[in-house]
Amino acid sequence: MAIRRWDPFQDFSLTQERLNRFFDDSVYSTPCLEKEKGGVFMPAVDILETGKDIILRVELPGVRKEDIDIQIEGDVLLLRGERKFVKETGREKYYRMECSYGSFQRAFTLPQSIVKQEVQAQFDKGVLEIRLPIEKKEKTIQVEVD
Repeated sequence: MAIRRWDPFQDFSLTQERLNRFFDDSVYSTPCLEKEKGGVFMPAVDILETGKDIILRVELPGVRKEDIDIQIEGDVLLLRGERKFVKETGREKYYRMECSYGSFQRAFTLPQSIVKQEVQAQFDKGVLEIRLPIEKKEKTIQVEVD
């Protein structure tokens, strides 16, 4: 019998692999997937600044315009909505569900320079774009002292 050096990381990776296989087999092959899948749906958001606006681009595939709520409370922009699970005929038999459904809420702290009364939002092809205009600052004026 040959002597082998013990590698604790090899044992760890084998254990990790077995656990992954266990959860894949047990979770995704059960009949409970025929029911509506609840879960956490958290839309991805890109935030950029153009110089005159701060723009939030939110990915909301499968969300209807009517299911989106945008509010500004103080210095916080609240984005709420719901991505609903739709059963087509009720006869489907899902083997795997990776898409998340359910209510979501995101909160963004706004800088003081935002003009809240002029905030605009557009929703097109599953992407919500919120434009937050930045208050125009006057140029510095030099005052002469007499």
